[in-house]
Amino acid sequence: MRIELIKGDKKQEVEERTRIVATAGQISHSDKELFDLYDSRFDYEDNLKAIGRIVGSGHTSITEHDQLTFFITDVTPIIEQILIGQRLAAFTIKSRRYVDFGDSGFYVPDFGYLDKGYEVCKKYKEHMNSLFNTYSEMVEIGVPKEDARFILPYCFHSQIAMSLNTRSLIKLIEYCTMGSMSDIDEVREFGLKLLDIAKEKVPYYKKNYDSIEKQISDGVKNYNKLDFLDKYNDGKNELLESPRLISSQTDYNGKDIDKTIIVSYIMNRYQLDFKKANVFYEKLNDNDKKQIMDVICMANENRELEHVSFKFEFPTTLAGLTHWTRQRIHSLLIPDFLPVYDLNNYIVPDTIMDKCLDKYQKAVNENIRMYNELKEMGVSEKDLVYFILSGTMINVSTNVNGRELMWISRLRCCNRAQWEIREAANEMVELVQNESPLYGKYLGAPCAVVGKCPEGKHSCGHPYTYKRR
Repeated sequence: MRIELIKGDKKQEVEERTRIVATAGQISHSDKELFDLYDSRFDYEDNLKAIGRIVGSGHTSITEHDQLTFFITDVTPIIEQILIGQRLAAFTIKSRRYVDFGDSGFYVPDFGYLDKGYEVCKKYKEHMNSLFNTYSEMVEIGVPKEDARFILPYCFHSQIAMSLNTRSLIKLIEYCTMGSMSDIDEVREFGLKLLDIAKEKVPYYKKNYDSIEKQISDGVKNYNKLDFLDKYNDGKNELLESPRLISSQTDYNGKDIDKTIIVSYIMNRYQLDFKKANVFYEKLNDNDKKQIMDVICMANENRELEHVSFKFEFPTTLAGLTHWTRQRIHSLLIPDFLPVYDLNNYIVPDTIMDKCLDKYQKAVNENIRMYNELKEMGVSEKDLVYFILSGTMINVSTNVNGRELMWISRLRCCNRAQWEIREAANEMVELVQNESPLYGKYLGAPCAVVGKCPEGKHSCGHPYTYKRR
């Protein structure tokens, strides 16, 4: 695992970043003009003390003015998933759709807590190497990398560029060292390494670091597993077959999505209250409503669409989950990796079905067998988590407003999108279109909705067509 602060790590940069935060912290209580205030904050030690007092009193928002960029290598998708889930941060990740991961390397847990730790470690390495060999063999015979990756175990190494502000960094450190995933050694190690970097490169948070270190030392966990709820679970959890629209939130008892959007526009444009805007709406003919919806949906600032929301539940592979999580604007709920997902729930892509089903099936079955063998040998769940395959499937749910759904559909209904997420996105769009004849027409791939493709030379060159697999 390698983590380096790429931007803002030099002594002069640290002092300048501190100066900016200290200036921001003084704005609301200073009579000075902003630039004069900035010019006066030249004393580094004084700036540290000033920020410490402000942050210590709970006003941590000033630290959002301090942006940090990290380069991260040799971490697994488990770390990757945690990072992408930090929705206030920015990430760029090496793509498994286009890059060959056959030689990426993989994480090996410390099995020292077992009497036969050496034997377990040997079995683990041999097995993981066999999965990577299967991946390479499938790529060699023509299986696309985006499908071959479904056999990759969740111990493979990833590379990430991450930018976030200091406030978000502290939240991330707390989560990795004391949150629900901190029982996984790699996650805790990642959090501690970030903490070491922060102590040196973001010195104005000293009191907070001391508090975090004390809590870690005391074994504090900032979560409650609510294990008592387990007795109510009958164990009959089933994988969903396709996306479902659980509910649509509008201003009306019925599911009048179009009316909610248009009434919101009328209220804003004419400053009418809700009741009068509804009277206004009743005067409109069908063509009027169509024109209003066209203006709203084709505008850059179509905030009226945020006044409707949709709750979906859907199945996805972990490979597909990466794409869903990257759409950080929606409220995605993802189950923790612990307890380990059901390895019997997995997907078989069409290209593998056609070219090497036996090879893929054999590797999946061997992975399940080895998982059970090592579990019997005493390997803990925190280490068995690395047997999860990228093709393993789980159920997730999300809440998305109309503006967010439109944005997601423009990206994920495109023919260039990964096929799994494209199919799910198209089915979600179809579910909403069944309830919304006006707004629903503006959901989907850009070529179908706007009439042009934004992909340039990467365009698929084919008009939009959706065929359910």
